[in-house]
Amino acid sequence: MSAREPIPPGTLEMLILKSVARRGEMHGFEIADYIQQTSEDVLTVEEGSLYPALQRLLIKGWIIG
Repeated sequence: MSAREPIPPGTLEMLILKSVARRGEMHGFEIADYIQQTSEDVLTVEEGSLYPALQRLLIKGWIIG
């Protein structure tokens, strides 16, 4: 079994923004679920990564919460 390659920095933020652009307002769990569904279970977003990424987007003003 080979280890997964880490995703490049900024990829999660891009996936979050794309998810919100397509579906509108969503809670964190819904965003993670949407990313997993649309990637056909290839990508799994953990809470420990999701919420800090959401916080960074809030600080930048790219999303509102």
